Amino acid sequence: MGILHASSQGPAPACPDRSARQVDALISESSLVHECDGGIELAWIHLSWDGTQCPDWQVARPAHQTCVQGPQLPGHRCASAGILPVERRTCQCDEATVLGGLVGILNKCSCTEWLPAGHVEDHETQPCPEP
Repeated sequence: MGILHASSQGPAPACPDRSARQVDALISESSLVHECDGGIELAWIHLSWDGTQCPDWQVARPAHQTCVQGPQLPGHRCASAGILPVERRTCQCDEATVLGGLVGILNKCSCTEWLPAGHVEDHETQPCPEP
């Protein structure tokens, strides 16, 4: 009676003929945005003008590649290439006051330093192994 040996490698995976797809970098902002009115205040006289928009927060996602909807590329496959950091910062309107509160330059948008806020998986296009 013969003994059958099962192969531990199994059949080679079929080549999907797909490449990775580029995803551009993106900075997204909160939907809650404050208007930082610019102006000068001299004692009790206030002159102002429209200032800048200031979001509560911003998130920066780096450019990366994904396997989702990758274009066709015969003899290639999309594979994982590691992770890339996603960063976040908070912002607020600031008021600078000088000369004991009698003269002020009002409201500008100031943001904190970028801090880690997670990651996104990166991918790459690789040739399929020869059968």
